[in-house]
Amino acid sequence: MRKSIQLLMGTVNTVPLGKSDSELEEIYQRYYRPFIKAIYRFPRLKATLYYSGILLGWIEKNHSEFLDVLGELVKRRQVELLGGGYYEPIYSLIPKTDTIGQIEMLTTYIRRQFGSRPRGVWIPEQIWEPDYPSAFRSAGMEFSFLGEEQFIEAGVEHRGIYAPLLTEYQGKTLLVFPLHTAVTNQLFTTGVDEFIETMLGSFPSYLDQPGDPVITLLWDGQAGDSLGDEDRSRWLEQLFEGIIEAQNRGDVSTWHPSRLSRLSEARGRVYFPPTAFKTLLRRYKSEGDLAAYENLSMPGLGRTGFYYSGMFRQALARYQEGNLLYGKMQFIHSLVNQVRGDRYRKQAAKEELWKGQSNVPFWFGPSGGIYNPSYRKPSYAALISAELLTREQGIFAPSIVTNDLDMDGLEECLFQGNDLNAYVHLRGGILFELDHLPVHWNYLDTLARHPEPNHTSQDEQFGYDVYPKKCFVDHFISPSQDFESFRNGSFEPKSRLIHQIFTIQDRTTDVAKTLKLELVTEGLVESSSGDQRGLEMRKSYSFEKGKLSVQYSLTNTGTDTLSTVFAPELNLAFASRDVSDLRIFRIAAGGQKEEVGPDPISLEHTQSMVFDDLHNKNSIRVELDKAAPIWSFPSLTRHRDKHGTHLSYQSSTLVIRTELNLQAGETWQGTYALRFSRDKRDKR
Repeated sequence: MRKSIQLLMGTVNTVPLGKSDSELEEIYQRYYRPFIKAIYRFPRLKATLYYSGILLGWIEKNHSEFLDVLGELVKRRQVELLGGGYYEPIYSLIPKTDTIGQIEMLTTYIRRQFGSRPRGVWIPEQIWEPDYPSAFRSAGMEFSFLGEEQFIEAGVEHRGIYAPLLTEYQGKTLLVFPLHTAVTNQLFTTGVDEFIETMLGSFPSYLDQPGDPVITLLWDGQAGDSLGDEDRSRWLEQLFEGIIEAQNRGDVSTWHPSRLSRLSEARGRVYFPPTAFKTLLRRYKSEGDLAAYENLSMPGLGRTGFYYSGMFRQALARYQEGNLLYGKMQFIHSLVNQVRGDRYRKQAAKEELWKGQSNVPFWFGPSGGIYNPSYRKPSYAALISAELLTREQGIFAPSIVTNDLDMDGLEECLFQGNDLNAYVHLRGGILFELDHLPVHWNYLDTLARHPEPNHTSQDEQFGYDVYPKKCFVDHFISPSQDFESFRNGSFEPKSRLIHQIFTIQDRTTDVAKTLKLELVTEGLVESSSGDQRGLEMRKSYSFEKGKLSVQYSLTNTGTDTLSTVFAPELNLAFASRDVSDLRIFRIAAGGQKEEVGPDPISLEHTQSMVFDDLHNKNSIRVELDKAAPIWSFPSLTRHRDKHGTHLSYQSSTLVIRTELNLQAGETWQGTYALRFSRDKRDKR
């Protein structure tokens, strides 16, 4: 008996938090509006659609007529909407309670807007971990989707990937439909007749499972960008016409997954290991690793080893900056859960926390992800907003607390003030987060230059960083060190104090209510003679309203003279280096002020630097107690994605250089300060 395909088809529509209105408008007009217009004309076709909460919120504000049409499609039972996390988190990165809360938030929106409750949950990027069924079922979800490769990886035979299967965690079951990516990837790349022929012939002729095969084609709503807008719309309409013809012949019937999930046939059961789709995993492997991974296809080995089944959370180990955002999110989650007695304030804080869990800035995703600062900054802003909502007015008092924020086994020192948050790491004693609370902005939301598997020799010549691009990162360099090699990361450091573990010497509050944190460590520094000298370094952080300062005390603990250049590095992250967002000024030792701009420049006899943050209507003044030469330059990263090579501004860098000639036992002291002023420009 001839089998007829039970077809699930539709689109997945999502945008990152941080896209501008103009970018979203273009995407809407090019992709989302034409698709709805096309499917509306074919009422006999059933479609399954996913829209993230971020996207639905923007559409409601800017194109409510779209929601009216979508609502009509839902009402006439042509479209089934999928649920998911409102701000589209990676579920394995967030606590279970937040997963449930985010799913319920989108469910509530869909039910309120369209009068229909979703039963299926979309998993961003098909990033799976085995405990998902517990949270999904607790949020009222009954089914989901994973790629066909993930079914095969779980041991499902090829003939088994044409029906949904049950998976389970601690008694909670979830039905999982296979996504047939091999067929979906041919959308918009062939003629419509050829595509339908491929779809009809995609399952094996020997298929002996009961019932008709299920084929699931859910594609990215922005797919087909290689075609012009008119050609893409024409292709879609021809596809829908072709499926109608196939329905008339009895070859295909279109379904909603909720209807198929209610059919009474017995389901097989399978346990999926932690997986992510193949192209994601390739981003985190060297060429040698990739070769080994590809060889796992040999008979008998399968694809269940490390190279294929790697967990998505490896991305946190790959990018320190993503891990810091992750640690911040977990810390804020704990603060939100401590709110008592004010459920409205707690719910508002939760929603800001959930906004900060949007997945894109945690990793190098298809849209550039972590490399794009416009995606990271809204997440930090939301987390800062959530933190402020947890503070009870009249009770909160500035303090320094310790917490292993980045989960490296060392506790970090977190200053929480009324207008500043400043986080200090014991490794290197560096300042790694600096939040100016009035503007919800982390001025240390920076990114280092990381080597990537798809980098070319040209990218490699651009340079990489072997230390965090944060603040008060302490270099010791040769007096003959040139500017250019320092900028491209090819310079030779004369000490490893940058990686040394500091100990907390003192933590006090003085009579002026200035909180102080004193750190100390010892290590070796290579003198100009080439010999190693012992050095004790003390870093005393002081925190007060609108100001943060660091006093250094460097003591030569060796028996001979130490000659070197001490060069602490400061990075500050702004919206961009464009003159509309940032203007940079230098104030010389004599008090003269001149604009220097964002381009690389070597400055002599500098007393302070002023960064006018026009985006936030803020001004940051970097003050030196003694005039010194400074290197100033933008920190830029290169990354490659399907759209090409991108050069992105990440931060503005200052390197303050002081020549030291310390006799045995001699101590040098110096102080650097960051002073914030709001709603005014520096007049000097």
